[in-house]
Amino acid sequence: MSKDDLRIAVLMGTKDGAAFIEEQLQSLLEQSHPLVDLWISDDGSTDGTTAIIETWKSRWRPKGRMTLVEGPRQGFAANFRSMIVDRRIEADCYAFCDQDDIWETDRLESAISWMRTQDAKTPLMFCSRTATMTETGSLVGHSPLFARPPSFRNALVQSIAGGNTILLNAAARDLLARASTRTGFVSHDWWAYLIVTAAAGIVRYDPRPLVRYRQHAANLVGANVS
Repeated sequence: MSKDDLRIAVLMGTKDGAAFIEEQLQSLLEQSHPLVDLWISDDGSTDGTTAIIETWKSRWRPKGRMTLVEGPRQGFAANFRSMIVDRRIEADCYAFCDQDDIWETDRLESAISWMRTQDAKTPLMFCSRTATMTETGSLVGHSPLFARPPSFRNALVQSIAGGNTILLNAAARDLLARASTRTGFVSHDWWAYLIVTAAAGIVRYDPRPLVRYRQHAANLVGANVS
């Protein structure tokens, strides 16, 4: 199977994201990787977010499947957890996605190219640096460049993986689904880094900024800027 044959499931959590979601959807549609299913769990939007998503379903069809489901309405971490454990979502790789970012066109392809050099039975997690932009899209900085290699020891004291940059292989997704029945978490990104490295999985941190992270008044989690 070539890298172009791998099916990716993008897991997007939404909540009142009407202001920016179309820019993100466009960047997902423009991904250089051809096979992408988009699963969107909406956590009770009241601003027209779901109506925008519905208008995109026909545009998405050449890329793959677009599915909109109702989220648990228990916060953003629980929303992402609901997609991690949802067995209707089947793919070769799984990418977490925020509603208000912009992805570089090779964001998925970069992760997949690395994963194809590894053993698919090993839990694998790819993450990257981010560029930070203003509400209007002007670039203002980057997330810190982490020098220490990813490891469980590092994960105990530091989170290097922004959730909006994480891509998992099927083995890592299954690992997280099992772990979520035994452990709780406040933030899914640091938790994923801890679980994957604790289970002797491999984490790849790409120093290139493959995601543009938007800073605005409604951000749930802020960004570190260097």
